[in-house]
Amino acid sequence: MDDAFVEACRQRVAETDSDIVWVALGVPKQDLLAQELSKRLDVTCVGVGAAFDMLSGRTREAPAWMQHVGMEWLFRLVTEPRRLWRRYLIGNLEFLRLAWKHR
Repeated sequence: MDDAFVEACRQRVAETDSDIVWVALGVPKQDLLAQELSKRLDVTCVGVGAAFDMLSGRTREAPAWMQHVGMEWLFRLVTEPRRLWRRYLIGNLEFLRLAWKHR
């Protein structure tokens, strides 16, 4: 995500009268873009991850029981292992390491 992309997004949003910008790029891109757009435009930006894909039916949601026990991440990992293994396995371990370090 280079500055030209961020600037193009900023220009497109600036052409609207938006109060809220929904960013659906996946972590961490959406978080970085949301933060930058919020600074440059003084608007609220919200990272929504795969929510739009799930609402549109493009991506399947985990069964209700998996959602209720906090295992939707496992369903997503099994259905999209190539794309998500690094984020979930390495990223989550890094998060746990940092959380333990700063407890």
